[in-house]
Amino acid sequence: MGHASRAAAHALLDNLDDGYALRFTRSGLIFDLAREGTNSELDDEVEFHRIGSDLITELINAIPTLIEMVSLPAPPVNELPRPLATVVFRYSRTMYYAPEFTSMARPNDDQAQLQVLKERYGAEPQALSDVLLLAPTDQVADRRREFPGIDVQPLAFSSAELQASHWRFLMGAVGNQSMYIRQLTRIMKANRNNLNLGIIMPGSPASSDPAD
Repeated sequence: MGHASRAAAHALLDNLDDGYALRFTRSGLIFDLAREGTNSELDDEVEFHRIGSDLITELINAIPTLIEMVSLPAPPVNELPRPLATVVFRYSRTMYYAPEFTSMARPNDDQAQLQVLKERYGAEPQALSDVLLLAPTDQVADRRREFPGIDVQPLAFSSAELQASHWRFLMGAVGNQSMYIRQLTRIMKANRNNLNLGIIMPGSPASSDPAD
């Protein structure tokens, strides 16, 4: 966050108790991954703000902080009568990029930040105590060793929770009109109120098609 933005945010937090007013405008945000920086322009009474790639990166890096502020009561920094549950979906092409949210299970230990937290807000660092990490079954053991202080469970679902369209998606068969896909679709539609692997697997070899 730039110095001007940081100063404005601190000024807002320091004066919240004095009251504030919200001003609504007709505005639009344009996220521009090709260029850095920002600029604004007015078009037909709508104000458009271009957000450059460097600012997008800052916004992404701020997401863990936002999650903490809505999930972790930390007076006097915030007041949360009913903390929110937060679900983070994360994807990475490699296994070497640690999930950002795992750091929330440990209190901040940056001495410079701790000093600001104490002097400005009179608060102490805290950590989320109920972080749950879901991982593919074959990676659960590795994740438990990597994050010993976090509850790691396998990412799984019941086949009974899936509909015919979900099965086609999982099989990579969306839009596929092959004979076997049509046959599976008929089986699934016939058992749509009780659709699970126990129904689909016995039904597939027993089924026949005039084209066979």
